[in-house]
Order: sequence, then structure tokens, then C-alpha cells
Amino acid sequence: RLPKQIFEIIAVGIGSKKPSRDFVDATAEYFHVGYYDELAREVLISQKLDCLVFAEMQNEAIAHFLGYYRFAPIQILVMGAPVTSGNPSIDYFISGDRLEYPFRTHMTGDRRYEEHYTEQVVLFDGQAISFPLDRSHPKQDSALAAGDAFIEGGKGAIGVDEYGIPRHKNASIYMCFQSLFKIQPSFDHVLIHILHTDKNGHVVLQAARNAIRTKKVSDRIKAALADNLCEGSDHEEFCPLAEETFSRVHFIPRVKSYDVVKLLQRSSVILHPFPFGGSKTASDAIEAGVPIVTYPQKYLRGRMAASFFTTMALHEVSPDVAASACCVASNVLDYVSKAVRLGQDKEYRDKVASVISQRSHRIWDDKQTSFEWARFLTRALGVVVEAHELSIEMKYTPESWQEDEILAREYEREQDRWRKSTSVSEALDRRQEIVSKY
Repeated sequence: RLPKQIFEIIAVGIGSKKPSRDFVDATAEYFHVGYYDELAREVLISQKLDCLVFAEMQNEAIAHFLGYYRFAPIQILVMGAPVTSGNPSIDYFISGDRLEYPFRTHMTGDRRYEEHYTEQVVLFDGQAISFPLDRSHPKQDSALAAGDAFIEGGKGAIGVDEYGIPRHKNASIYMCFQSLFKIQPSFDHVLIHILHTDKNGHVVLQAARNAIRTKKVSDRIKAALADNLCEGSDHEEFCPLAEETFSRVHFIPRVKSYDVVKLLQRSSVILHPFPFGGSKTASDAIEAGVPIVTYPQKYLRGRMAASFFTTMALHEVSPDVAASACCVASNVLDYVSKAVRLGQDKEYRDKVASVISQRSHRIWDDKQTSFEWARFLTRALGVVVEAHELSIEMKYTPESWQEDEILAREYEREQDRWRKSTSVSEALDRRQEIVSKY
């Protein structure tokens, strides 16, 4: 959506996946270099770029090492992998006001160590990240999506559907369909707490492409179950309660991109993991019309889903379905409580899903994000153009929920929410310390 009168966009694709025809058509020129780093360097050098934007630098080795070269006077990293590059050749990191720690100005003096970017951080107004609603997925090699189904936990428990998801009229399906590296050991205990609270609950996780990696996570969850549920048991390792609980943990194969939304619709609740979440999977859950529960963290990698809820402003549709009431948790116990209520109370779950569906249109094709990109790039590249001229050129007019006054109020609310969340978390930590002493 950048104005073509100002910008010429050249895209370079790496890896085995290729973009859709719509994406290619939107560029002035497209090059696909696969995994050939020498070819990638030749292409980037030959284009004599004014600015180079990396969508991410962590998931593919070729992108990571290309980042150490200087191909353009200005080099930018986007939140495709929401962590700093740690690379002196990258000048800017693109993020958003509501995607970062709400008290970033405090990270000075004695607290400079808390600044976790080596780049200059650029904070866009508003949502700061956008996905197209009409997504055309190119033909995908099944090998790219394949994962080893590892359903040890669900053996013989109940029937499963074609995806490997438990099929039972009374089952609450808590799905966390994320790459397994995002499921941290601390989140294992959250899953266990949910399963222990909801006896009809089943947790569905995405298998890794490698069965060994899946088994490592499975074994880790087993060990956590034994530690949590088998204390004082005569069984040395796995007591019956832990064994029954683990029977409700299911690892299912990865699916192709165009099947993700259909898969998510088989769940009761989407669990957004923390401290590492995602944005694409959160938008998929919203498209699927399934309630998602998230717990905003201090850093970008754990705050993206909450940004969508800010955009949707559910409380304006129904005060009792405000995001803070249904979906955006203030601490770990609140996260579990919200997830279980949505899982067990179908009437409430349907109401939340309905309100989300009424407001989901706000998060797609966000013109403000495109405008923020254009405004930043013109400044960084020294292109003299006023913001109002740019908005006319792009035919951009802020929606009512994107006005400066609204955004400022949202930011103040987030700061207030963060203060309260931090206070509660600290109080719970102190209580746990006292309990552990006796």
C-alpha cells in the first residue's frame, strides 16, 4: 500500500516457500533466491537500494547472516521474529506503542540494562501490525507443513477426528497451535492447572516436524505432572492422577496454511502462550471466531495478541464482554480462570465469540499501519512530504478508533492495567515465598 509515486518496492524471497501471485504483483520486481546466499548478495548489491527491510532474521540462517552485510544506507528489521537482531548493521527495529513495555521511558540510567534492543526502536501508532483478510495461499508442498503426530497422551481415551483432535460432546478443547519452541517450561504448569481444574478439558498442541523434539516436550510435561500431582503417592514416578491427566494432552500434526483456520474452529478456546506468543496465530484465531486468551508480557514477543483486542474494543459492544473480562489476563491465575470459564460455559463462550466476530473487521487490512510505514520511511530517507500530503496521496483517513485522543486514552489504560498486574503478580510471588517457608 505504499504510494508507488514515492516508493519502488523490490522483494527478495529466501527459503523454499514462494509468495502468492497477489504479493508478487504488488512489487516492482521480485527475485527468489532460495537458500543460495551468494545469489542473494548479488541481487541485493545489484539493486543499489536506498533502504533494506528484513521481515525477520531468526528463522532462516541465510537471513541472519545476510544481516551482517551493508546493502543499503538504511537497514530495518521488522517483528517477523519479535526479538532484536543484536546486529550493528541493522539501524531500526519497527514496533508499536502498544506492543512494547508501557513504561519504556523508564529504561534509562540505572535501568538501561532493561533495554533489549540494539537497534533504534521505531514505535508506530495504533495496531502497528496488519494482515490481509483475503489471504491467497500459494500451493504448498505437504512436506513443508508436515509434523509427526505424537498422540501418546490420547491413546485409547476417546475418539479423535481427522486432525487428531478429541471428539466428544462434553470435551472442552483448549488448543495451543504454536511452534513447540514457544511452549516454555513455565507454561507447562499453566496447561496442567487448566486440565486439573476442568476434568473434561483436553489440551491440543502442535507437533514439531521432528518427533524427537515433540517427545522432549511431552516428557517435560509428564515430569511436571508427576511433580505437581504425585506428591506423597506410593508410585515412584507416575501416579494414576497424573496418568489420567496426561491422557488429555494431545500432540497433532502440523497442517497446511489454508487449513489452519478450519483446524482452530474445532477448538473451544485458543490458548495464547506466554512469555512468547505470536501475531499471525492470534489473527487466525480471531478469523476462526474462537475466543483466545492471552496474558500480555513485558516484551513485544508476548504482547501482540493483546493489541488486537485493543483495536476491537469489545466493551463498546457488550460491557460484560470487555477484553479484560473475557480474554486478556492480568496474571497467571487470571489466565487459567478465563480459559476455564470459556471452556466450560458454552453460553458465555458463544457470546464472546459473537462479540469478537462483530469487531474482527477492525484488525484486517489496517490502513493506519501502512500510513505509519510511509510516514517513517519518508522521514528516514529524507523525502520531503508533509503528513497530510501523504495521507491524501494514500487516501488515508483515520477511523474513529484511530484518532490521537483515543490512542492516548488506550495507552493510559494499558499503563494502569500494567501497574495493577505487576502489583498483583508481586503480591502472589510474595505469598508463594511465605507459603514455601512453612
